[in-house]
Amino acid sequence: MILILGCSGVGKSTIIKEIKSLEDHWVVLEENVNDVLEPLRNMSFSSPYEKFITTQERFLERDILELNQGSRYSLFDNRLTEYIFYLLHHPDYLNRIDESRMRLNSIIERILGDNRVRSFYLSDSITNIESRVKSDHTRSRNFWSYFMEHLFPFHEEWHSINGARVIPINDRNPKDIAVEILNAL
Repeated sequence: MILILGCSGVGKSTIIKEIKSLEDHWVVLEENVNDVLEPLRNMSFSSPYEKFITTQERFLERDILELNQGSRYSLFDNRLTEYIFYLLHHPDYLNRIDESRMRLNSIIERILGDNRVRSFYLSDSITNIESRVKSDHTRSRNFWSYFMEHLFPFHEEWHSINGARVIPINDRNPKDIAVEILNAL
């Protein structure tokens, strides 16, 4: 199982398409947030933090289910550890990191301890990413500027510390990056 990580605009989708074109047996599990968010829309919570923690728990539970039921050739698009990162680094709840970790500790340990998953973090400069984001009109990237301001400075380092292999994108050919990832397996 492969986990492709990186900030919006770095080229995750492009690399995932290249991996699929090289080996079509991979099943792509995209970062679809609506399947988790939609059922929560009608629920009431005692506080914004309770809504946040419940939301992150649902994302993580969904991904654990995918781990347990998924194919040996599952390709996760910015999921699993990305949700843990967000849980522990959300700017509105930095004063509650220990509480968040404690409340979801068993789920966090389950994901970080799963030796079936190989994580790859796609890395590039802010300038290159910003250029891609501005030129890509195929999707909305509303979260990008917020991410750059609050989370980007330590995003790569955190994922690296938690087992992701950092793959520099720069101006490399996406097929070469896909081959590098597959060869690392």
